[in-house]
Amino acid sequence: MELIKCQNKKLKRSWVLALSKGGLTVPSLDWMNKCSIIEQEFDNFYFSPGQSCLLDRSLRISKNVRVLKGFYTALSNKYPDILNQPLKAFLRTRLFIRIKIINQKLTKERTVKSNRGS
Repeated sequence: MELIKCQNKKLKRSWVLALSKGGLTVPSLDWMNKCSIIEQEFDNFYFSPGQSCLLDRSLRISKNVRVLKGFYTALSNKYPDILNQPLKAFLRTRLFIRIKIINQKLTKERTVKSNRGS
């Protein structure tokens, strides 16, 4: 009963509810906890200490073929309680977000270099 009260208090302060006009689905605490675990796995999977990459740890991605499928398979085996479709959607979205951030950073670095050269 105490846990339900705590969840309700967190729900009232939720940014999803602040944005929603009744159409957004509020994620459960269970799903948010799973997302936190998946995010940590994502960071660990895409970071290899031996990589010779100028980007910081948070901006690295693997260049292997079908890496997303392999990563999905590994996570679905490790966490069978996470449903397949939400896991696939989370991993795909997270990878695209990382690619977008990397592209923005590279564009900014190229702009700075070209301005120095002028």
